[in-house]
Amino acid sequence: MTIVTLELPDDVVLRIERRASARGVTLNQQVTELLDASTSEDSGSDRTIAIQRMNVLFAQVSGFRAEPLISREDLYERRVLH
Repeated sequence: MTIVTLELPDDVVLRIERRASARGVTLNQQVTELLDASTSEDSGSDRTIAIQRMNVLFAQVSGFRAEPLISREDLYERRVLH
């Protein structure tokens, strides 16, 4: 591991600390994830940016589940009207 010292604006640090706290991770973990995501090979694509944003938002929603509560078949079951 390499230790890096950064000088950041107070408001940026505050936002990162809040996001880390909401996700239940350390400030170091949050910054590492952000830097890693911004330097990945595919980080510039619109799709990748959207997925990263979606993952951040889903992490902030308590109780979010990726799987549906009911099956697809039950969801689209057609009822016959009499």
